[in-house]
Amino acid sequence: MATNEYTDLTILDCNRQHSIQARSGNDENPALFTNELGKGIRLKVGDKVSVQAIYVSERGAGSDTIELKGDDTGKKRTIYYTKENFDFPTNMEQTYSNGSNALPLITGYQEIIFDNNASLTYAVKDNETYITVQYYLNNAGDSGHVSLPRRFCSNKTNEDTDMNSNQGEFNLVDKVDRGRPYHEVQAGQFVSSDFIYYDNSESNTTSGFYKLRTDCSRFTLMKREGTTKLRRETIFGDDPDDKFDNGFPPILDYISGAKYYIHKQPIKISLGSGFSSPDSISQDITRQLKEASDPVDFKVKYQGVVEPVTQYVSTETFKPQLCSSNYTMQKETYQNFSFDRDTGGDSEEKRKEDSWAYYSNFYNVYHKRPEIREAGQLLNNLWGSNIRNYNIISHEFRSIAIIRLSLEWNDTNLLNLKRFFDSQEHYPELFSNENAQQIHPPIIDTPMSVDNARYIHMNTQYNAKRSASLGGDNIDFNASAVNQRSLPAFIKFQKENKDKLTDGYDRRNLCYGFAHREDIGTNSFIVLTTAQGGLNEALFLTSENGSTYHDIPADTIIGYDHSYNAYGTACLIGYSGRLRYDYPFANEWGIGDINMWRQDPANNGTSPESLATAEYLRYQYIGSNNPRCQHDPASDKFSFSDLHTPEVSGQEWVSAGDNGSGVSPAVEDNTQNGGNIVYKINKRINPYTYTPDMRPYNFSYNASYSYGKTTAGTIERIISQPNRSIQPWAVFDSQSGIFISDFGYDKKDWDSGLWGILGFSYNQFNQTLTSTNNRLTRIINSNVNDLNIPTTNSDIVSTDTRDYIVNQFGAVYFTTQLPSSSTIKDRDFLPAITQNTESIKLTAQNIPRKMLRPYYCIRSDIIDRPHYVGGENSNDRLSVVAICDKQYSGGDFYFSSEEDFEFTITKEKTITSITTSIHDPNQTFSNVNDDSSVIYRIQSQVRNDLSVAEELLEQLKKKK
Repeated sequence: MATNEYTDLTILDCNRQHSIQARSGNDENPALFTNELGKGIRLKVGDKVSVQAIYVSERGAGSDTIELKGDDTGKKRTIYYTKENFDFPTNMEQTYSNGSNALPLITGYQEIIFDNNASLTYAVKDNETYITVQYYLNNAGDSGHVSLPRRFCSNKTNEDTDMNSNQGEFNLVDKVDRGRPYHEVQAGQFVSSDFIYYDNSESNTTSGFYKLRTDCSRFTLMKREGTTKLRRETIFGDDPDDKFDNGFPPILDYISGAKYYIHKQPIKISLGSGFSSPDSISQDITRQLKEASDPVDFKVKYQGVVEPVTQYVSTETFKPQLCSSNYTMQKETYQNFSFDRDTGGDSEEKRKEDSWAYYSNFYNVYHKRPEIREAGQLLNNLWGSNIRNYNIISHEFRSIAIIRLSLEWNDTNLLNLKRFFDSQEHYPELFSNENAQQIHPPIIDTPMSVDNARYIHMNTQYNAKRSASLGGDNIDFNASAVNQRSLPAFIKFQKENKDKLTDGYDRRNLCYGFAHREDIGTNSFIVLTTAQGGLNEALFLTSENGSTYHDIPADTIIGYDHSYNAYGTACLIGYSGRLRYDYPFANEWGIGDINMWRQDPANNGTSPESLATAEYLRYQYIGSNNPRCQHDPASDKFSFSDLHTPEVSGQEWVSAGDNGSGVSPAVEDNTQNGGNIVYKINKRINPYTYTPDMRPYNFSYNASYSYGKTTAGTIERIISQPNRSIQPWAVFDSQSGIFISDFGYDKKDWDSGLWGILGFSYNQFNQTLTSTNNRLTRIINSNVNDLNIPTTNSDIVSTDTRDYIVNQFGAVYFTTQLPSSSTIKDRDFLPAITQNTESIKLTAQNIPRKMLRPYYCIRSDIIDRPHYVGGENSNDRLSVVAICDKQYSGGDFYFSSEEDFEFTITKEKTITSITTSIHDPNQTFSNVNDDSSVIYRIQSQVRNDLSVAEELLEQLKKKK
């Protein structure tokens, strides 16, 4: 009997929209779905099963998009940050002890508890992470800062000085009786690149002192450990147990002696999974960096009516930070803290209030070299933790002196010293500056440098407290007291041994590069060898400015000096910038209907019917006001920019816009262009913001001169001049900003994390902290990919230089000359240079990864047994029936090319449903949408037996 065979073809459309899950509303996992087949399909042995077509629905597929999976990798990461906890909230219904209504604090709380050990653990994902930011304040002259150490900023308000001058505190020359410490840094014993000589004479011609340079350096925000109280006066009603009122704050030495830690804040960055355009990703990241809180109103009750004073908001990168104010940093508050805390004319309650108010000024302190502070305070506390000179150091043998420490030779002491000395490595100017070079002149053409020296602080011989505490800020003694400041002792350092642990007995092979070991009795002690040329000779002087030398006695305290005036230390506190009255005495900051010009002179400069509020405004914005993540379509690269709050053109003068009759000369309102982003050289300071660092506020001088050699035609001109505290030729381009100290991924997870996918490399943001790569380093195009702690500044380009040629009237000549200072009628003139600019960009080194996994694996229960070997372990047998590469796409779909996989049925069965699942190469479920479809093809061989008649007819046909 003959047979006739043919192939029977069945096509099965398994669409996710028609699946059991879709009909039941189960959208939990769109990558897994089951389709019913009615009465079923019978599969016989030998039937062939394959996939005809695949359509994977994933939104964004086929366009210029970036894929983020959003999968939890199972890995966890922990970051550590600093946290503020607040207690004792205030409100206007509370009362003072005298029964009057309380003034609430702008912070809303009376107490801050600082926690340095907060932690956060999160899952490592490619679409979600935490970055950690730190804040800094630039000493830009008008950015709200006060250089430390300082006793007070003003005599409280302008009316305490000469009111007829209309300038009050602004134009007073800075002197000791106006708030300076009793002793400034000693000549020749400070980092010369940190300080500037300041002429403090009324005539501008004679004596002066050294003070911190105002040069737009970055000072990192550090917060004080422990509890800080902010109350204005004792407030009752919210503290029935009187827990808040527990006496005076710590003694004056603790102003600088407390522990400070770099403030670190985590910011969550979270993006949706799936495909997104580069623009939407950059905008989403930028939005989260700038996300703002609800506005907070600060109100007071004035004459029984609640009045608004100000409003502020907080973003993730631009936050109001506690600062000092006209009240908290005034002379009276300082005196109650320092001199009259235990006795005095004021009540005990008032003395406590003033003491806590003054103490709170130093809760936030901005440090130029914060790593040294953190490492140093681990070495010892204010009193040196009993680190002392074990033996007498003879002046006669100063050149070969050694310092025997009272520290036993053990791992703890060695590692604490190592941390302190390692932190100095990042700042080479500590050793290369002019003063350090004069303390230790070069020997055989080998100058002292960060490669061969370190320093430690030591008390001087004329310091009456030399055996009690280490150093001092000179703010708690009277003018006749000796200078408490410590001095640097430079020691020998072997760079090649920096991380080498030795037994210390060989001076040619020092432990960790600095430590020699000496046995005394049964104990071993750490010995330091002084740097080339011997020990700092000023340490042997018996008076600050004398010439008599004395041996350094045993028990002189040595270690890290916590004081704000210690060698290598430069510090600021924030300041609100407002006195009670503004510079021209036109505005009284506060609420009321009687200002100083309309009140009875008998009131002596006070107005009982007005409420001055400048003293309560204790916040200033710190950080970046407009951080951006951007994508450039031309280069197809992401970048970060504007991690700093830039300098802007601003207003020319404090009375800008006052163009009414009788105003001469009129001052134009520059609001329209005042927001232009610029950098300034030889910056002019506007007295709208007050700080004692800038006084006297000199702005201009009158010059009479003639063009040519004759005196005929003499003219008079007003010539502008920079404030004498401004560092000449320094670039001023930032008010404050943020560092990104952690991007949320370790090196091994970086490439598969968010920033690696966007094209940023691990190395461009995680270089080792070095002397040329620290938080003070200016970001330029040559180092932009080799950062340790990223931030930004203005981008200065070569074309700017032609705009630097400015004359005394502000006209630009656009020549190719070098800009220069000049002399105009016996006065030095520095041209005021203002140049438009933009932020430098931290651009990714690579283009973003558009596709994380190049194909899908389609698994199904239609086949008898698994044939595919793969998965995360590369040895699993899987029921994969097809591979869908991502070569073809369009309209939010990936679709397969022709499939070659074909499977033979080996066991007869009837199927009534097919379960399909879509997987990534590691066999996790793919992140797909609910429109996917897999079309199966079943081929069955059908064989028909022919009848006898049909067979005869076939034979006849063949014969014919």
